[in-house]
Amino acid sequence: MKKLKLSLLMLTVALGAVGCGGAGDALIGNKNPRVRVVNAFPGLSVNASFTDNVMTQNVMAGSAFGTSTVEFIPNNGDDKVTFFDAATATELVNKTSLYELNHDYTVVGFGGAGARNVLIASDAASPLFGQTAFRVMNVSSGAVDVYQGDSGSTFAASTKIRDNLASAAIFPYQTVAAGTIRVFITGSNDTIVKAFDDFTLESGKTYTLIVAENPGTVLFKINSF
Repeated sequence: MKKLKLSLLMLTVALGAVGCGGAGDALIGNKNPRVRVVNAFPGLSVNASFTDNVMTQNVMAGSAFGTSTVEFIPNNGDDKVTFFDAATATELVNKTSLYELNHDYTVVGFGGAGARNVLIASDAASPLFGQTAFRVMNVSSGAVDVYQGDSGSTFAASTKIRDNLASAAIFPYQTVAAGTIRVFITGSNDTIVKAFDDFTLESGKTYTLIVAENPGTVLFKINSF
């Protein structure tokens, strides 16, 4: 049996002002939600579909662990995302949730056998020029502590910014100056580093760091889009 190692994935989204893209209600400036879907199922390639009140979109096909879709635009309302094992076409998990007008969402499928789940989070608006913001989503099987340091810094020189972030929980957006930071992940109330990486956070963008697990993967991040 392979040991699951913690990984950090990075998602980047540069959000425009409300009113860009989507159908919605043009008379009052409302726009349909924008959604991106992430595969964080350990060791699995997945297919995924997204169903609104009009149609079903196939949004992932044979996508590997750590893969994110580009943003797509469904109709607002109670919509359903469904994940399937790409190798067997077996449904892994589905979740229906409210997707509101003028919101962007990150939808993460995660968990091993017997513990499949979906974590849905609304994305924040872009910060002011010269600033950036990041949050941490923990979809590993246990609670973690989150530390932040300067680029290239040692763990000893870092500062704990979140204690005991539970599985399937989100550390809210933190606004910081644009630049490069190093993030360390340990077990809850532990000082053994399980994962770390440097992240360049650009001005005017928001970022999502995902703490996940996958056989044989030490650390990697999703490309920006």
